[in-house]
Amino acid sequence: MRTERPRNGGATLTAALFVPFVLLEATLLLLGCAETPPPPQRIIFLSMDTVRADHVNGYRPLDTTPELAKIAAEGVLFRDFYGASTYTSPSHMSIFTGLDPREHGVASIVARLSPNVPTLAEILSQAGFRTAAFHEGAYVAARFGFDRGFDSYDEYPRGSVVDEAFPEVLDWIRSAGPDPYFLFVHTYAAHRPYGGLEAYRAAHPERGLPSDAELALLRTTVSGNAADLSDSQRYLYYIVNSLVERDKDQITGVAPAESFTTEPHFAADIAVVRASYDERIRQIDRAIGQIRDTLVEAGQWEDTLLVVFSDHGEAFFEHGLDRHGYIPFEEVLKVPLVISYPRFLRNRSEHVVEGLAWHLDILPTVLSLMGLPIPPDGQGIDLKPILAGDAEIPESRAIFPAVLSGAPFRAPLPVRRVTLMNGYKRIEGHAHYGDTRGYLFELASDPGEERNLRDKRRDLFGAMAARLRVYLDGLTIHPPVHRRTGLAITGREAPPRLDPEELEKLRILGYVE
Repeated sequence: MRTERPRNGGATLTAALFVPFVLLEATLLLLGCAETPPPPQRIIFLSMDTVRADHVNGYRPLDTTPELAKIAAEGVLFRDFYGASTYTSPSHMSIFTGLDPREHGVASIVARLSPNVPTLAEILSQAGFRTAAFHEGAYVAARFGFDRGFDSYDEYPRGSVVDEAFPEVLDWIRSAGPDPYFLFVHTYAAHRPYGGLEAYRAAHPERGLPSDAELALLRTTVSGNAADLSDSQRYLYYIVNSLVERDKDQITGVAPAESFTTEPHFAADIAVVRASYDERIRQIDRAIGQIRDTLVEAGQWEDTLLVVFSDHGEAFFEHGLDRHGYIPFEEVLKVPLVISYPRFLRNRSEHVVEGLAWHLDILPTVLSLMGLPIPPDGQGIDLKPILAGDAEIPESRAIFPAVLSGAPFRAPLPVRRVTLMNGYKRIEGHAHYGDTRGYLFELASDPGEERNLRDKRRDLFGAMAARLRVYLDGLTIHPPVHRRTGLAITGREAPPRLDPEELEKLRILGYVE
């Protein structure tokens, strides 16, 4: 789906923004004191949907992202970076607005960003940047307001942006020339299903995985009618659903159960699922390398700000839960962030930043690097001084990711908050993830979040709750509008009605059973 918009005629403003910086740099070079580089000429965001931090090079010794590792070795990797939420649309909207999910409110299937909230694309477009996006729809679709400020907002089938459509991305970069631009590239390539079924079936016939013919029959006899299946049958079909190549190959209606972890082949099966997930991450990594190579060939790499991130991670039953819905643990909330801007970072000696950061910091950092005003009501911080090596993230900093259920057709589970500060993590409780009273973890000594310190450290548990209340009380709410009526959302809307195309897109991503 291709969305085109006319240019906003910002060439004069572009010249006003960039010519003085170029002249200033030339003057400083003549004086032998060029310390402040000009703003980046181009900005590229690459969103690796559903990629958790500990499956990326630099967070653990791995071989999944060698291309990104090369970029991080010249740029900066943020070791303790977190998503704003557990779902795609609220996390991405926090990235594009700098607002907390509660502030922008784009966390339901009917919500569209308030017209009163500026987006990063709008700000950059008004500053004379050409803007374009290659994305895979669903929860980053134009209907939520993500297209605002983009000259073109092109939607592609799931997984195709870093596969068959990627030459179009590279052609766009080549054709852009020296003019400033903002490019957003998004892919669900690492989103379930991950592929690999055929290879697993061939290597392990003893597993009794269905043949292609059997799968075709199951898709018609089981899909949408899985209530009568035994737990073992459901488990087998769940593993199949994780490993098929395409969304349409899945057997719908087969949800995981707590008993899955006691199945005799569970450890081996989940190892294969994770390996297939890693292979999809490698696919994204190869695309990242192609972007870098294209910019290097064009002589544009030095002046490019590349920001690579994920919106949320993915669970593989580490805490008895799978995927990413309503899960407050590190496997879902801790995500990668790598920032490259060679002209600005070339003299940096350390390429890993410690300290808490999250999605809300991206917008103010980009605008600061651009020399543009930062909207006053965001909750993030400007990371430019940290990137420059002039400051560190304060040890006293706290961040507050939102745990959301993302259920489009039933009453959503209540929003729960995670508080991270001073090496501790507090989670508001809910029965869905095991404890209604909540959790307290010391992450340095317990990275797997296995020892709940809530009862031993009641003072700290309460103090972190108080810190969260102060944060929530300080938020500025910008009510979203209903994406069809344009009216402010009151919270009393009837369940949404979606057309068949929208239903299918959400079903194949696993958000509708």
